[in-house]
Amino acid sequence: MQDLIKQNYEPVKVNLLLSIAYQMNGDSVMGEKYRATGNLMKLRELARVSNATEAKTEGNPKASQLIQQMKAFAPTQSQMTVEGGSESNEPQVTNEVDSIPGFKNVRLSPEEQDEVLISLAQFLLDNYLSEFAEQTLQNIDDKTSFKYLGCLARVRILQGKLGEELPLL
Repeated sequence: MQDLIKQNYEPVKVNLLLSIAYQMNGDSVMGEKYRATGNLMKLRELARVSNATEAKTEGNPKASQLIQQMKAFAPTQSQMTVEGGSESNEPQVTNEVDSIPGFKNVRLSPEEQDEVLISLAQFLLDNYLSEFAEQTLQNIDDKTSFKYLGCLARVRILQGKLGEELPLL
């Protein structure tokens, strides 16, 4: 698989392939991470989000500013009791924060996501990796498209499961 990645290195496909591999191994967290990374790279290819270097210069606060903000929220000595608890009835301060959706909630449409996955499945089938292709096809939403059905038929042929029915339109 490493040789395959080196031959036809496409960052979107590589990250989605890693996502599928982690999912097949039972690590859904890493699978989601690589899927999100692949989707982000596709969005950058489509110029719908800025490159990483451009995003850092768009008014993000510097670390020194964040430290100053954290100091402003730190409890003072007068707020603390001898036991270390708070004297007031205010809720306890935690490290939990509400985050905003990244990249202004720009996402691939379901159709675009399916196209990326179909492209990956076709790539895998061209290299006779039917198990990976089958796993990739399971993530596709539109299971009635001709491209999906064509890939599914190729998977069944490569796996020698010619007797199994294919879904009809």
